[in-house]
Amino acid sequence: SRCWKKTEESISPQRCFWRRSSESEDDLRIVLLGKTGVGKSAAGNTILGREAFTAETSHESVTKESQRESSEINGRCVSVIDTPGLFDTELSNEEIQREITNCVSMILPGPHVFIIVLNLGQRFTQEEATAVKIIQETFGEKSLMFTMVLFTRGDDLKAKTIEQFLGKPGSPLMKLIEACGNRFHVFNNNQTADRTQVTDLLQKIDDMVKENGGSFYSCKMFREMEREKQEQQMKILMDRVREREEQMKKLEEEKERMKMMMEEERQNQDKERKRREEELKREIREQEKHQRETRDEMRRERETFRQETEEMKKEKEKLEEVKKSMSELFEKDRDADKLIQWKTSFEIKIKELQENIVRETKRRLNEVLQQRDMKKKIDAQRVFS
Repeated sequence: SRCWKKTEESISPQRCFWRRSSESEDDLRIVLLGKTGVGKSAAGNTILGREAFTAETSHESVTKESQRESSEINGRCVSVIDTPGLFDTELSNEEIQREITNCVSMILPGPHVFIIVLNLGQRFTQEEATAVKIIQETFGEKSLMFTMVLFTRGDDLKAKTIEQFLGKPGSPLMKLIEACGNRFHVFNNNQTADRTQVTDLLQKIDDMVKENGGSFYSCKMFREMEREKQEQQMKILMDRVREREEQMKKLEEEKERMKMMMEEERQNQDKERKRREEELKREIREQEKHQRETRDEMRRERETFRQETEEMKKEKEKLEEVKKSMSELFEKDRDADKLIQWKTSFEIKIKELQENIVRETKRRLNEVLQQRDMKKKIDAQRVFS
């Protein structure tokens, strides 16, 4: 037989090549994808016609790692890869992509078909709806040419047809079917003896392969897709680098602008500080000048007052001497009446002279005081204006 009898083979994508000498172009290579519990292992057993994979009804994945099994069907070798629950909610897209890539490397030179397995008895989930997106992200746009949907638990349809079950166009399930080129098939895993359902599936796969020009999803396609992904990632990285550089440039420009603004503000503050200092110094000089002028004025006024006081004192002394002389004359003079009259007249004149001196002194003193007050007011207005 041309079939491989190995249960598992792990080869990295870098060691892929177009054909293997032990394989025929009639061979068929199938990869089963789906979440835990949809019946992937049972579907694989139905296709191979034997209990090649462990299949149990469980919410936990029985298949822990991807497994490859083969059987000869109608004279051709059919190989099936059974995978763990790849669309389970606890797995990230990166983990799913890594496991799908690993399982493809087990079926070199590449699978003819990716079969997304769905259970008719279970609700169609959001994780299953994104299956096509994950396959596209892992193997590129061309991978949808090699993808179809397989429904298990066909007996749950009962009186319905599969078309009635799928519902109206635009539903999430129909979008998945349409993305797979409207290729789908139904299995009743309880009727494994009915090989027509397997024959029909293989015929649909052959028709798809024929539409694809007799090709399969090769490692060359995978390498091209990987190169495109790397180029896209490099472009994204370079865009991020450029964006980062632009951000850094803007930050530097903003930093320089802020620096210039701060320097300008500092210079303005220095100018204002110096202006205030000069203004304060000027005011201090004005006040000191005013104080000196006031002291000088007061000193002059005191000196003037002292001089006038001295003059009044001298005048008084002169008057006293005159009075004394007159008294002596009065004592010697025989004509007492004339002397008395003359004395009286003289005393009146002396008194008037004294009053005039006092009045003139007061007037001059008032003028000095008024001039000083006026000067103080003028100086005060000049300082605070």
